[in-house]
Amino acid sequence: MPAYAAGGDDLKTLLNVAGHAANDSLRRMKMVAQDRMIYYLRSHPQTLAGRLLACPPEQRSQVLGALLAELGLTIKDFKGLDGCSIHSTGNDNEEAVVSFRFYSPKVGRDFLVKILLKKHGWEPWQIARLDNVSEVFSQLELDYEGEIHALMRFSLDGMNQRGVDEEMTSVKEELRRNQGTKAILDRLKIKL
Repeated sequence: MPAYAAGGDDLKTLLNVAGHAANDSLRRMKMVAQDRMIYYLRSHPQTLAGRLLACPPEQRSQVLGALLAELGLTIKDFKGLDGCSIHSTGNDNEEAVVSFRFYSPKVGRDFLVKILLKKHGWEPWQIARLDNVSEVFSQLELDYEGEIHALMRFSLDGMNQRGVDEEMTSVKEELRRNQGTKAILDRLKIKL
């Protein structure tokens, strides 16, 4: 039988072992990134993500409440409705952007939170999303995007082409170690 004419079972075995080895490799890379992310969050408790995600889960609601109070997103800091615009989006659908004014003790001034609402026909309005998240962070002088980028940079550090090549080397080694795939590779004259 020519080298290229491997049987279906041979190919299935080869792909099965390669798939398991690649999944193990991917799982290892994910665990490294997750461990680094947890380390970073615990090392940076002053960041928003560090405050919210590095605290014990049973304390998260208290930490979030304290953060909202610090930023000025509480009932006592609510200053009123700032505006509302409603427009039709066709097919009996409507959208509204409602602006709420709050006072932030953190920055010492008012800021706006805009909420996008949607409805269809006579159905009740539903909150779709906060419409100005990055603007709110900017008004509150929070560099959330920078903090998240720093977290991701730290977590993924070293996961470059060289790291992927090293992981692929371990996949090749697993294929060579497995007796079933080793025989298939030898028969097909494939050198890994």
